Amino acid sequence: MPRSFCRYLLTVGLSTGACFVLLSFSSLLWAAYDSTLQLGDATVKLDDNGLWHPIQLEKGVDLDEDTLSLLHQSTQPSGTIIGQTGRYLTKLSLSAGQAQSRFVVVGANFLDNGVAYWQPEGQPPRKIADFATLSPQRLPDMLHAQAFLVNVPEQSRGVLWIVISAQYYPTPITLTLYNASDYYHVQSVVRLVTQGSVFVMLTLALLALAIYFRTKLMLTFWFAGYVGLHGIGWAVASGEINSLLPSLSVNLTYAGMHLFPIAIACAAMFTEGLFNTQEHAPRLYRVFRGVAVCGAVMAVIMLWLPFITVFYLAHILALIWVPLSIFTGITMLGLHDFTAKYYLTGNLLYGSSLVYYTASHALAGSVLPYPELVVLAALALDCFCILLSLSEWLRVKQKELTEILYQAKVDMLTNVGNRFAMDEKLSELNGNYWIVFIDFDGMKTINDSLGHKEGDRFLIEAASLMRDQIAEDDSVFRVGGDEFVWLVEAQDRNMIALKFQLQQLLLNIETELKTQWPTSGISYGFSKGNPKKDKKVSLTEADEAMYQHKQSKHAQVPSVHDSLPS
Repeated sequence: MPRSFCRYLLTVGLSTGACFVLLSFSSLLWAAYDSTLQLGDATVKLDDNGLWHPIQLEKGVDLDEDTLSLLHQSTQPSGTIIGQTGRYLTKLSLSAGQAQSRFVVVGANFLDNGVAYWQPEGQPPRKIADFATLSPQRLPDMLHAQAFLVNVPEQSRGVLWIVISAQYYPTPITLTLYNASDYYHVQSVVRLVTQGSVFVMLTLALLALAIYFRTKLMLTFWFAGYVGLHGIGWAVASGEINSLLPSLSVNLTYAGMHLFPIAIACAAMFTEGLFNTQEHAPRLYRVFRGVAVCGAVMAVIMLWLPFITVFYLAHILALIWVPLSIFTGITMLGLHDFTAKYYLTGNLLYGSSLVYYTASHALAGSVLPYPELVVLAALALDCFCILLSLSEWLRVKQKELTEILYQAKVDMLTNVGNRFAMDEKLSELNGNYWIVFIDFDGMKTINDSLGHKEGDRFLIEAASLMRDQIAEDDSVFRVGGDEFVWLVEAQDRNMIALKFQLQQLLLNIETELKTQWPTSGISYGFSKGNPKKDKKVSLTEADEAMYQHKQSKHAQVPSVHDSLPS
């Protein structure tokens, strides 16, 4: 275990370092950008290398042509906007032979302000869009990004000015100028995957909560937190909640990062309980408890931290969690806990999607499209796989509980029902019935002369014969050392004929037992019951009738003194 754990720590370290190095040098991998565009029928996508100019802009400043030009000329464009913060400006010179309507998509998940100006050639600029998350302007939503519409007249030229502002830019801020058909196609795919994935996660969480309220199993509660908080986090981070509730005055897209540590804390508690690591892997148990505490503490502390710090802390936690979950799945499979096969499959999918997500932001966006959707779809599949692991765990627990309940109602020596099972069966009787109380004679002689092991064998054989002889719907119970009870429902049978049949069965069993144990015998008593009669009274009557039968048998056997001559 120590060597395996060291390998895990090395994996986490290498993964973390690789991701940060990849993101740090990502600006070197972007293609050069040409800001002059001749609009045709095709969709145009621009990476952010050299696209955005950092600007200092005081609130309330009117962005006229002179101000925009001065801001644009006074600064050098950034290589890539990844890792930056503040306000940025870009200028796109557009020309069109035919009239063009283009949906401009700004690839920013987190955006506080976004304003677009269109300046026809020889005219002053005019504001055409407020496109940030809280903008009152309603276009068909492009989740995980911001969008607005620009119209370019026929045989015209102009400049499109775009100003954006955010607390932090964690990804390249690409620009895509979609024609209408492409925009609606991409928008439908984005909405379908986003809403479908969130719906799956929230549905699974609600099902788990319903199970928790019925069973009080904490594992289902942690599962609901694990899956549900991921679903809510992605719903708010994608802009879906702000889109559904346009009257909100708070930009909820940032809230997803704040929810993530709590989701990971729930994931750690779920994993610890799923694999019972406290018993099977104590070191992992301590690690999961540590991750859970760390996630809960981080969620509180992050309320007072700037978003850039929140973003990095959440992603560092992800870089720790994903290798840890994969390592745990492999470890548990090695311990033959096959619940882990679903758990490992889901986390491998999720981990692979995060690699794709990182690579998509370090390489040209056209090479690896839809990074957020890939992660979201993989996460939904991961949650479904986690549900399969939970269902497997519940199946095992149900089997264990069934065995416990069975053992609680079964006599372990003879494998027939015990007194608890008899009481349960008595409470279910609702028609006419016979209670037969049975006591085996000669048990003391068998135990004293042949040993208790032989006495146990006798009882096992007797119980087996009774089970074989009695009808399927009727029941046999052991209620004492050598005492048994039959509960026989009359149903449509004649009560007198049924009693005679049962007496014959007892005689057959006694005859069979005497072939191996000649000194044995059977004493029995009958009591007839009906729905109006107290079942305990019937049981007492059968017990008393059995003792009367036993005494009558003893009275018929002459004593030793009676056999001697006077």
